[in-house]
Amino acid sequence: MRQLLGVKAPPEKVVVRADLPRALAVRARAPGAPPRPASDSASPLHWPLDDGGFVTRGQVQAGDPAESHPGIDIAVPTGTAVRAAAAGVVAHAGTDPAYGLFVLLRHIDGYETMYGHASRLVVREGDSVVAGQVIALSGSSGRSTAPHLHFEIRREGKSLDPLTVMKREN
Repeated sequence: MRQLLGVKAPPEKVVVRADLPRALAVRARAPGAPPRPASDSASPLHWPLDDGGFVTRGQVQAGDPAESHPGIDIAVPTGTAVRAAAAGVVAHAGTDPAYGLFVLLRHIDGYETMYGHASRLVVREGDSVVAGQVIALSGSSGRSTAPHLHFEIRREGKSLDPLTVMKREN
């Protein structure tokens, strides 16, 4: 490329340094371990990944839906097992322009959980699932720039922040 542009000398080294905040590291439980008994939290929901992942974007509630981010994004490698946060029924499983391949689960007490940007779905609409069951494999489908899980929690139609309502397993 330098020859095509007529540049004969190698370019000087350029060092770019940016002090960015680090992503929140969340470790839910050891890889492959079954879900553990819940803590004293009132939420019946569990973290949807064996290897916690890194939360790269949190929930943002804004008046303009285009500026809102109703869930959290958790960076994980493509093909990571995505698990049901609680027992429930698959209300929807399919494709969406924004969320790509996604699963929406309905749970007791008015809870719903949504899992987006999957590379593969392993459940279908109408399936019953148990807490911790693999429902999808993570990916980067839909409007996504890198492999991750987009995870939402809703209760009675209201979006909740997963980081404040989830049972934490250390």
